[in-house]
Amino acid sequence: MNAAEQSVSSGRTRRALAAIAALAALGISTFSFLRPTNFRGYDEWLIFWMLSRKLISFPYANRPLGLTWHVPAWLVAPDQLWGFLLVHAFWLTAVGVFVFLIVRRLLPGRPDLAVLGGALAIAWMPSEDTRVATVQMIQYSGCTAGALLATWLLLEASHRRSRALLLAAAAAATITALSFEATLPILGMGAVLLLVGRTREGARRLLPWAGGWLVLIGALGLRAILPVVTNLGGLGYQLSGPLRPPRGVLRHTGIQLRYHLGPLADLRVSELAEPAVWLAVLAFVAGLAVATRGQREWSRGPAARTAIAVAGVLGLVHAVLAYLPFLVTRGVRGPVRTEFLSAAGIAVLIAAVVVLIASLVPTRARLLAVAVLGAWVVALGTGRTIAMQREFDGSLYVNQRSTLQQISATAPGLQPHTLVVLIQSGHTWFFNFTFSKAVEYLYADAARGWAPGADPFLMATRLEPEAVWSEPHVATREPWRQDVERYRHDEVVVFGEDDTGRVSLLDAWPADLGPLPPGATYAPRSRIRAEGPAPSQLAIVSAPR
Repeated sequence: MNAAEQSVSSGRTRRALAAIAALAALGISTFSFLRPTNFRGYDEWLIFWMLSRKLISFPYANRPLGLTWHVPAWLVAPDQLWGFLLVHAFWLTAVGVFVFLIVRRLLPGRPDLAVLGGALAIAWMPSEDTRVATVQMIQYSGCTAGALLATWLLLEASHRRSRALLLAAAAAATITALSFEATLPILGMGAVLLLVGRTREGARRLLPWAGGWLVLIGALGLRAILPVVTNLGGLGYQLSGPLRPPRGVLRHTGIQLRYHLGPLADLRVSELAEPAVWLAVLAFVAGLAVATRGQREWSRGPAARTAIAVAGVLGLVHAVLAYLPFLVTRGVRGPVRTEFLSAAGIAVLIAAVVVLIASLVPTRARLLAVAVLGAWVVALGTGRTIAMQREFDGSLYVNQRSTLQQISATAPGLQPHTLVVLIQSGHTWFFNFTFSKAVEYLYADAARGWAPGADPFLMATRLEPEAVWSEPHVATREPWRQDVERYRHDEVVVFGEDDTGRVSLLDAWPADLGPLPPGATYAPRSRIRAEGPAPSQLAIVSAPR
C-alpha cells in the first residue's frame, strides 16, 4: 500500500470511528433516561440469585449460556442495579454500531446508508415496551448484539481472508446460540451476506465458507431443537403453547411488521418535546456529516439504486427471520420481546427506503434529504423510548422491594434450612420461583420461599400433613445444585400481607394453610437470628426508586 492509499484508508478509519462515537452519543441520549428499577416481576430475582452463585445456565430452557450477556453487569457492580442499566444500554447501542460496520463492509461507498441504518437500529423499536426493562431484557439486547458481532466478524474474515477472524465469528455465533436459540435464523443469514454482491469468481471462492457457516448453524439448531421436541429431561419451555399453522405464521409476520413499521405514521408531538430527542438527532446528524465528508456522489444510475434496494430487501428478510421463532407457537401475541432481534433488519429497510427517496431529489440536496428524513425517524423513535420509560409502571419493584425489606427487618437472619412463607393479599409475586429466589438470594441460601397461590413454575411447593415439600424443576436440580427439600412445621416462618401491603410475622399457624397436625409445633421466632444478610445482598432492596 503506497502513501496515497494509506492516507485514504486512514481517513476512512477516522471517519468510521467518529461515526461510531456519534452512534454512542445517540445511545447515551436515548438510554440515559432508563431506570434500573424497571422490573417486569418475573426473572429479576432469579437472575440476581444465579449471578451471585456464578450460574449462567437456564437448563429448563436448554440455554446453557443464558446469562452470558448479563455477566458484565455483575462484574462491574455486583449486587447493584445500575450495572444492569449500563450493560443493557451498552448492548442496545452496540447493535447500532454493528449494523453500521456490517453495512459499511457490504457497501463501502454508502456511508449514508451505514450511519442511518446504525442510528435507526438504536432508536427505532417503537412498540417494544420491554426494551426499558433493564435487568431481564439484557438477554435480548445482548444476544442481538452477539448475533450481529458474529456476522460482522464473518464478513471481516472473508474480506481479510483471516482464519483467526473466522474462528472468532464461529465462537461468537456459538456463544450467542447457546444463550438464546431464537438468534439462529439471523445467524444463518450470515451465509447469504457472504455471497451477496460478489462476482461469480468471488462467490465461488466463498462457497466453502458459506457452507461451513451453515453447517455450524445447523448443528447448533439441531442441538437446540432435539431436546425441546423430544421433551428430553423435562425440556419443553419453548414449545409450551400450541403450534401455529403456516398460514397463521404468515399472517402474524405481517402483524409484527405493522407493529414495527406502522408507528412511522403515528405522530405524537408531545414525545418530541424532550431535550434528549434533539440531542439524539444532533448526534445522528453529526455522525452522518462526518462519515460522508469528502465522499463523491453515490446514488447515480440504476445500478446504485439496485444495490440500495437489495440492501432494503435483505433488511426485510432479516426482520422476518427474526420474528419467526416467536411466531411458531400461539404463546406470542403482540410486539412484546419480538423487536429486539428484528431491529437491525427493520433499520436497514427504513434506511434503504430513505436513501432511495433522497436519490429522487436534485443531486446537491440528496444528503440533506437523508439527514432530514433520518432525523425525523430518529426523533420519533427516541421520543417513543423516553415515553415508554415515563409510562412504565414501577410498582412491581417498589412492592417486591417493600416485601423483602419488611421481612428482613423482622427476620435479620434465619437458621439454615428455613422455609419463608408469604400469604399475599395482592399479586406482587405471581410466580413462586420469583419469591423463592428472592429469599434465597437475600439470605444466602439459608432459606427458601413459598408464596401459596402463586404459579408453581420452576418451584413447586406442596403442603402435606407431616411437612412442606419444596420441589425445584427436575431439569434445574443438578445444574443449580438444588435438592427437593422437606420442611417440618417448626422450620417454617410465615408472614402475612394485609391490603395495604404491610407484611408482618404470624406467630400462630395461619388458617389459610389448614390446621396444624397433631404433635406438630410452629415456633417462627426460634428460627430468627440477629445476624442479617450481607450488606451487599441488601443493596438491591435498599436501592432508591
